[in-house]
Amino acid sequence: VDALIRALNGTDSDLQSGAARALGYIGDERAVSSLIEAMGSEDFTVRRIAIDALTGIGENAIPYLSEALLHSERRVRSGAAECFGQVGYEPASEQERINLLVANEEWLEITRMGASAVDVLIYFTDDANEEVRAGAVAALGRVGGSKAVTTLAGILTSDNPDARLEAMNALADMGQKAVPELVEIKKEAKNPVQLDAIEQILDLMRRRTPPRQAAG
Repeated sequence: VDALIRALNGTDSDLQSGAARALGYIGDERAVSSLIEAMGSEDFTVRRIAIDALTGIGENAIPYLSEALLHSERRVRSGAAECFGQVGYEPASEQERINLLVANEEWLEITRMGASAVDVLIYFTDDANEEVRAGAVAALGRVGGSKAVTTLAGILTSDNPDARLEAMNALADMGQKAVPELVEIKKEAKNPVQLDAIEQILDLMRRRTPPRQAAG
């Protein structure tokens, strides 16, 4: 098993594929962590065999796969979610269900989880993958709340113009509920880019608010 794990952790994709397949047959729990990392391989065959091997290991792999739902590598998260589906595993808690939804990038479904999903969404607003980041930011805007406003306002200081635009759109989607906190954040803000973005959002909110009719 140790020799197979070393081969799996190597760089030769043919050796990795063979090692992953063999480890799946053996079903030794010691190989689970390395198989999980192999799901992040750029080689499709290695990823596919690693997923099948973990599925074959089954129940003993579940705790590791649960942690992998929040892995920094998108392919690993996706692979862990696929393993869950193949073994027919149902999340044991609300948090695990949220993590599974994130791994599957089911952003609309995540928003239905409400405030319980906020912390995980915040975690992924800084993801290396642009699509994941955009999905998390948009979902955070739909869920709303104080922590969401603070996080999204913080993204307005980013050097990445796409990230700033995504955060602006998410804050705008929150509507009037975001205004009081944005006003307070603006008072303390020193970053000119952030200040300008907040002012644009507040101006949009003002234009969205219908004028009050004078009393007759």
